[in-house]
This record gives sequence, structure tokens and C-alpha cells, in this order.
Amino acid sequence: HANGMARRMAEGLAAIPGIRLGWPCEINEVFPVMPQALMDHLIEQGAHFYDWSDLSMDPALRPAPDEVVARLVTSFMTTAEEVDRFVALSRNFMIQRRDAAE
Repeated sequence: HANGMARRMAEGLAAIPGIRLGWPCEINEVFPVMPQALMDHLIEQGAHFYDWSDLSMDPALRPAPDEVVARLVTSFMTTAEEVDRFVALSRNFMIQRRDAAE
């Protein structure tokens, strides 16, 4: 279940322009590279996750100066609704950010 929720999270986040995965999702952890502003927004909305180091990342995938790597961990208690809400918050923020830049 935890691995399935992580795959759901990884697929949802990877489909959002401006977010990419630092590593493939192989277990119950997802490592998205995202704008710092998105991380701040998600935390403001009540999300709990970790900053992560980019030291072991492929140099071509490392974050830009305004980006960060997050570590998202799912468990046997993670629900599809929680994953979908996190992805929706991320998608909506990135759409608003894009629209404001245009």
C-alpha cells in the first residue's frame, strides 16, 4: 500500500510542469525537485515533509538556486485522498504561478 501511494504521488507530481523527480520512485519515498516557493506554500497548507540533500543526485538533475529537494514518505496509513490533495495543492500553486508570470 505504501509503495502504491508513493507511485501515485510520484506520477501526479511528475506530471506538473516545474516539478521533476530527483530519483525514480522505487519504494515508499518520493524526492521531488520543486520551487522553494511551492515548498513554503505546501508547509503553510499543513503538509509535513523533509528537506533533502542533493549531494547524491545526478548533477544534471540538481536543483537550481530557487529550487529544493523534498523527501516525501508514505505509509500503510497514507490515503489516496491525502496524496491527491498534496498533488492538487502543488498543481494549483504551479498553475497560479505560471499565470501570474504571463
